[in-house]
Amino acid sequence: MNFKGLKWMMYAGILLLTVFTACKKDPIKFNFQKDTANYFSFKNNSQWIYQNTNNASQFDTVLGSAAATGFADRDEGRVEISSITLTGTSSYLMVIRAEAVTNQGVDRIAVLTNFNNVFYPNPVILNIGGNMTVEDKDSIKLLTDLTVGSVTYQNVFEVSLNAHPVYKKLWFAPNVGIIKKKLLDDAIFDLTSYTPGS
Repeated sequence: MNFKGLKWMMYAGILLLTVFTACKKDPIKFNFQKDTANYFSFKNNSQWIYQNTNNASQFDTVLGSAAATGFADRDEGRVEISSITLTGTSSYLMVIRAEAVTNQGVDRIAVLTNFNNVFYPNPVILNIGGNMTVEDKDSIKLLTDLTVGSVTYQNVFEVSLNAHPVYKKLWFAPNVGIIKKKLLDDAIFDLTSYTPGS
């Protein structure tokens, strides 16, 4: 093959590669449903301070770390994800993970609690177009407002847990996260201070 033929083949190869690259579609993105990020996505160094309502001298300071937000590749496309680890001074480690479910218009949020070195993955909350529901035998209801300490929160989700090793109930408020916790022994911890991370 002469030089002109080789040169022509190189140009043809580059042209084919350019056409192939131009025709390749960007993967489909699946974004969070309404309110998923507001209720369940937080930044590193976010801090929540809770006070035991039965023992005013007992506090639990919870710090958010290992926060991750963005998109992850799945077979059907790229899904929005969020995760944060919550470490408390008087409570068990928790991890809150949210992921958009491809082709279903649903976000799946798992609240995992580390109890005796085992992660208990409940509640599992499903956000279907902005409407929250739960899996298994847990239950969820929307409260138009709830006063915790001296602060009144709007649109609070109260989650009642079945067969959880630590909690009976958790309350979630938008842009704040967990504002109240009721333990198996009926101790209640109310949020007294929240500092967003960065």
